[in-house]
Amino acid sequence: MDELRYVSGLLSPALGAECVKFGSCEEIRLRKGGRLAFCKNGRQYYSAVTVNEEDLIHAVRAFTRNSFHTYMPYVKKGFIPFEGGIRIGVAARGNPEKDDGLSVSDITSLNVRLPKSEKVVPLEIFSRFPPDKSALVYSPPGGGKTTFLRELFPLLTEEPYEKKVCVVDSRGELTYGQGGNADVLFLEDKAEGVFKAIRSLSPDVIILDEIGLDEDTKYITDAKNAGAELICSSHGSSAGTLMKRANVKRLIDQGVFETFIGIGEQNGRRTYEITPKRDFV
Repeated sequence: MDELRYVSGLLSPALGAECVKFGSCEEIRLRKGGRLAFCKNGRQYYSAVTVNEEDLIHAVRAFTRNSFHTYMPYVKKGFIPFEGGIRIGVAARGNPEKDDGLSVSDITSLNVRLPKSEKVVPLEIFSRFPPDKSALVYSPPGGGKTTFLRELFPLLTEEPYEKKVCVVDSRGELTYGQGGNADVLFLEDKAEGVFKAIRSLSPDVIILDEIGLDEDTKYITDAKNAGAELICSSHGSSAGTLMKRANVKRLIDQGVFETFIGIGEQNGRRTYEITPKRDFV
């Protein structure tokens, strides 16, 4: 699927035409009253076209299939689930006096992140660490963590690993709802998903994206104690920044992870630093 053209067709004609004209990019950002923006290779570019309220409402209704209230539980968490691994981040104007939550007109901006259709992680990176053991993948936001996990989990189900893999895909980005030979808990809360996996699916490996909240520590520790390996991702640019995140530090101190994979960038290309636990901190 050509994700850019697909998304362009869902936007208002003026914005859609600008997207097609700009061409390939990683993100399309719609800010009410601001210029349409594109992110490519880590740099932001602005269109001459301004996003008005009607443009934004048009986009929200298209992305929620004209059923905004059906998507309200996800919108309140800051995203709209969408097919094809497309991530739609949401910023909105809060109103605590509303009993029914947000309305379409409360949305102030959308960030549409387009997945890379081609494989981007060199296979030799996966061969340099034991990918069927617990690992933590880290990078700054937008640095390639989700892509790494998306390309990794199918490999674990095949030779030479042939592991029972469960993916808790809480935002619909890792699997697009289809996991091949993996078991997928699609759009499932991470804590509840891990509980269901341990209780019913007997996984060898559980894949989780973007950990770090208060509730993450317990369910990840419980899964490790139950005998499953965890391969997770977290925001962070270095060991030092990870250790400043109390909940991630707690998991590291508890010995949950055996390998750490840091994703960075040098000369416009992604780099991968693989560190065993003994050398990490």
